[in-house]
Amino acid sequence: MSAIAEATIPIPAKAGKGYWASVWSRLIKIGGDVRADDHSLDRAGGDLCALYCSDDPFKGSMIRRLRPIGTAGYPLGGDELGRDMLSRLIYGGALDLHGRHAGVVRLRHRLRVGIFAGYIGGWINTLLMRIIDVFFAFPSVLLAIALSGALARAF
Repeated sequence: MSAIAEATIPIPAKAGKGYWASVWSRLIKIGGDVRADDHSLDRAGGDLCALYCSDDPFKGSMIRRLRPIGTAGYPLGGDELGRDMLSRLIYGGALDLHGRHAGVVRLRHRLRVGIFAGYIGGWINTLLMRIIDVFFAFPSVLLAIALSGALARAF
């Protein structure tokens, strides 16, 4: 009889996260960091090259130069230096996708900073806005030259 009575005792439910805790966890998920070993797009391009391509995209041969489209082993032909055009196309596409992936990650970080500054407001919002304005005011090449010059003197 006591076993039946114990089985009917309700177990108290865990308290759920509050609203702002769930917002914070969603913001963390939006800005997921990219690890240094995350090269899945590069690996996918390499796998595609291994499946469909006859050669390394950088290896040239003067004997195989200017192959026409449809040649055995060269579905898209060869270029002036004898490199397989399909392997170069797949390899370049993987690099392009990797660059776009990095842009999305930067956008995620910018969103987090903007949402944080907008929510906090006040002097923190003003400070972050002025820092971003400084970055946007300078052309990126000029800023890179200035930083490299400043770092060259430091070392």
